[in-house]
Amino acid sequence: NPAAATPTITASGATTFCTPGSVTLSSTAATTYQWYKNGVAISGATAQTLVADSSKTYTVITSNGTCPSATSNAITVTANDAPTASYNLLVNNNPVATGPSNTVNGCASSDYSFISTSTTPSGSITLAWDFSTTNVTYTNGTGPTSNNPRIVYTAAGTYNAVLTVTGSNGCTSTYTTPIAVSNPMAAFTPTVNYGGDIYSNPTVSIVNNSTGATSYTWSTTGTPSTALSGTTPTPYTYSAGGSKTITLTATAAGCSNTVAVPVSIVITPKSIISVHTSTADVTNPGGGGTTNYTTYTVTGSSNLANPSTIVTGSITNYYLLVEYRTAPFTGAFITYGSANNADITFSTPTATLANYEFRFTLVTTSDLGVTDQAIASPSTATPYRANNPSTPIVKLPAINVLQLENVLVYPNPARDLAKVNVKVPEQVSSVTVRVYSMNGKLVLQQRQDVITNSSANQNFNLNVNNLASGTYTVVVIDDKGRIIGNTKLIKAVQ
Repeated sequence: NPAAATPTITASGATTFCTPGSVTLSSTAATTYQWYKNGVAISGATAQTLVADSSKTYTVITSNGTCPSATSNAITVTANDAPTASYNLLVNNNPVATGPSNTVNGCASSDYSFISTSTTPSGSITLAWDFSTTNVTYTNGTGPTSNNPRIVYTAAGTYNAVLTVTGSNGCTSTYTTPIAVSNPMAAFTPTVNYGGDIYSNPTVSIVNNSTGATSYTWSTTGTPSTALSGTTPTPYTYSAGGSKTITLTATAAGCSNTVAVPVSIVITPKSIISVHTSTADVTNPGGGGTTNYTTYTVTGSSNLANPSTIVTGSITNYYLLVEYRTAPFTGAFITYGSANNADITFSTPTATLANYEFRFTLVTTSDLGVTDQAIASPSTATPYRANNPSTPIVKLPAINVLQLENVLVYPNPARDLAKVNVKVPEQVSSVTVRVYSMNGKLVLQQRQDVITNSSANQNFNLNVNNLASGTYTVVVIDDKGRIIGNTKLIKAVQ
C-alpha cells in the first residue's frame, strides 16, 4: 500500500508570544493524526489541530488508514514568560483588599499608598501606574513610574487604579482595583434677619450649599431656640446676643468635611426718653414775692410704665444729656448738663419758657456694648408720673433765660489765661465757671468771688492752660444755682 501524503501544518497566528498565550496549529486533512513536541508524541493529541502554548518544535504524522505519512514540516513556538502584576494598597496606613472584584471605598482627602508586589520569572520589569483620572495628586515625591506611588484624589468619582508591568522580554501584565471616591464639601450661608425691627431678637436662617454629602451634622455656640438638624435647619433665635459660631459636618460614605462660619447677633437696647413736668411758686432770693418755675425731670430708666428696654441681656449704662438754645432757636444747642445712670431735673421760670428750647439725648448701652440713641424734647418725650425712687437724680442749676449769653471770654482763641467778663445779678457774692467739652463732659470748674450789687460787669481770670486744643462751652452759674450766661471758647494749639 502507498504511504499517506506528507502533511503540512500552518499556524493561526504568531508563533512567538507571551504566556499565557497560545497558537493553534492545523494539519492538512488526513484520516488520523499524531502530534509531536520536540519529536516526542503528545499523548491524546490526535486531532487535525493542536493548541500550542509552550516553547517547543511541533510536527505531525498522519495516516490514510493503512500507512503513515512522512513527518510534516516543523513549526517552532516561542512562549516568553510574562511578569505578574500585583500590589497592596494602604488607605491612611490601613491595608485594604485589592483586585478587580474588590471595590475600595475611600475619601478624596485620604492618603492612598500603593506598594507593588509584582514578580517576573526572569529578567527585569518596569512599572506604569494609571489612576484613570486627572483628579489625582502624587505625594511624597512619587509619580506614575514609581514602584510605590502615593496619591490623593481631588474629586469624587469611581476610578480604576491600574498597574501595568512590562518584562525585559516585552511581555506585560496588568492589575486593576476599582476605587469609589467620596468628596463631601461642607458649605452654608447663614442670614441674620431682624424683620425690619432693629430692637428685635433676630431670626437666623441657613442655606445649605454643601455638595457630595448624604448626611449633615450641625452645632452652634450659644443656645438656639431650636436644635439645628437635617439638611436645612429650621430658622431659630439665640437666647442671648454676641458672636456665635455655626459648625457643619457634611458626610458621605464615611467621608466628612467640616466648616465653621461666625455670625454676629446684635441685640440693640431701645432708648426711651420720658419726662415729668410740674410747676410751683418759688420765693425769690432776698424776698420780694415768688416766681413760678416749671420743673422737668428727665429719665431713660425710671419710668416704670415705659422704661428703656432690651429683648435679651441687660442695659448696663444710661447716659442722659440735656441741652438748650435760646430764641430765635437758630444757633447750636448748648450743653446744660449730663448724667450716667441717673435722672436729671432742672427748673426755669415759667414766664420765660417761650424764650428757650430744650433737647434731651439718651444713649443706652447693653451688657455686650451695643448702644442706642434717642433724642426728644419736652413735647415729644413720653410723659410719666410714677418713677423708680431708687434711681439717683442729678439736679441742674436753674436757668435765668433773660441773662443767657451775657458772657464775654477774651482773648478767644486763648492759650493759657482767658478773661471772663460777665454781668452778675444783684445779691450774688460768687459765681462758678464751668467749661464743657463738645460731648458734654465737664472738663474745668472754677469758683470766683465777685463784688456784690455792682452795676458794672465783673472780670476775672480763667486758667485754660491744661485744656486740649478745641472748642468748649463756658457756663457761668451764680451762688443761687442760676445760669447767668454762657459762650463759646476756643483753646488754641500750644
